[in-house]
Amino acid sequence: MIIRKFLFLIFLLLIISCNYDLKYYKDIIGQWQCVTVENRLPSGDCSGEIFQFNDDHIFTQIDGANLLNGSYKIDGNKLHRAMPGSPVISVRIKDIVGDTMWWESLDEPKSIMILAKT
Repeated sequence: MIIRKFLFLIFLLLIISCNYDLKYYKDIIGQWQCVTVENRLPSGDCSGEIFQFNDDHIFTQIDGANLLNGSYKIDGNKLHRAMPGSPVISVRIKDIVGDTMWWESLDEPKSIMILAKT
């Protein structure tokens, strides 16, 4: 009896964690423009940064005149972006509400990027 309860709890946790990842995968699809970055030095201006996340786990980032392509993965509330020849960049998705997304850098100093879906 105890084993059945334990297995049921494990099964329930797996379903919840999978749905958590799927929620962000679904919500992140589309084009996002950076609105501002809190705690970024020297300024919080990021108006030239655009991110396009596709449902095939490929993303494009436009940063001014630079065009970057790579793949992305979501693990819980962490978004990992990988580009050929570069280290993986990871951020914590704080929330996605409607057409607004907040993510937080995992590096120090902490910064929070606010993006709007376009």
